[in-house]
Amino acid sequence: MKNIILFVVLTLSMSSFAQNKLVRVTGHPDYPPIIWYSEKDDKLKGVAVELLEIIFKGSEYKISFEHVATWGRALEEVNQGRIDILLPPYLNEERKKIYHFSEKPFMEDRTVLFLKKGSKLSFKELKDLSSYQGTAIINDSFGDEFDKASKSILKIQRLAKTEQCFRFLLRSRADYLVAGYSAGLSVAKLMGIENQIAVYPVPIIKTGMFMALSKKSKIPSEPLMKLINEKILEIEKTGLIRELEIKYEEIYQNE
Repeated sequence: MKNIILFVVLTLSMSSFAQNKLVRVTGHPDYPPIIWYSEKDDKLKGVAVELLEIIFKGSEYKISFEHVATWGRALEEVNQGRIDILLPPYLNEERKKIYHFSEKPFMEDRTVLFLKKGSKLSFKELKDLSSYQGTAIINDSFGDEFDKASKSILKIQRLAKTEQCFRFLLRSRADYLVAGYSAGLSVAKLMGIENQIAVYPVPIIKTGMFMALSKKSKIPSEPLMKLINEKILEIEKTGLIRELEIKYEEIYQNE
């Protein structure tokens, strides 16, 4: 009887250990070349995906990448701890309460306004944009200052996909699209509309893209984040990030 009980305890312990080493990961389904959902291959692809695979290679952790249909839904799944890691959120005060962020971003990003070519839009302060109609992806964050303004003084129509936002822009249903420069330009090129748009010369914000672990995840945060932080420091010295960016820009355009 004692042997049976010991066997059951060991089996349950091993099962718990294995579960704590399986890391479920999701991310923005529409943020190329950093991360996107490839319908052709039915999986998440991009710089952040391959980078995380490199970080975990040879470690005790196993990765399961899980596609969630929208960015808003991806945020909710990680917020609740049903999925462990989110790629590649900006850091803001609200999100600090929900996630353990990597100490350093794995890439820098630039948020800009995309305009219809020929647009006369001009602004010096965010409040100047209140007379214009904007569009953006649902639940995208663009830094604390812009996020606060978008809830109080700005008029922004939130849509599910970047492609939809560009169509709003080109049909003059919006005066500007706020998005990450690389992601927006990648989508515009794939749509074949890059010659119909312009980028406002002053960025909204320059910020980092992070790897974030849900504070509700069952995976112990300290060893996992220690591994991620150490590997990001190692990788940023190699030039690999830029190589991956070029690689996935090309892959996305050939989807």
